[in-house]
Amino acid sequence: MRRVGRAQVYSTPNPFLFAGRVLIQTGEGAYRIVDGSMTSCRLPKPDWQLISHSIQVANNNASTRNSIFRFLNIPLFYLPYVAHNLDDTGRQSGFLLPVFAISGVKGLVLGEQVYWVINRSMDLTVGAE
Repeated sequence: MRRVGRAQVYSTPNPFLFAGRVLIQTGEGAYRIVDGSMTSCRLPKPDWQLISHSIQVANNNASTRNSIFRFLNIPLFYLPYVAHNLDDTGRQSGFLLPVFAISGVKGLVLGEQVYWVINRSMDLTVGAE
């Protein structure tokens, strides 16, 4: 992070920030955050956060189990498992966040999407609403 005027600006295109009560180094470049949160939004008041009892960071990957997704400081839903790739160039296949919307034409819309990395230059997103 660097300061521009009164604002703090991230100097990386893919920021990843975490905070926690306890940080334990479990190996070379591997950490466990106890009673913590992770986000890619600007602190001290991020727009969204994942809150969890334990967050594992190792091998350019952050993962957590039994977390709560909070948006604008409101808990929205429970996530049994979440993984975030910390490598700037890497991509990872998996489920995307669910879609919840209310439409004047469709009514209540619920949906889910899957992201599939086919190879280095191709990917596919498939979903249903």
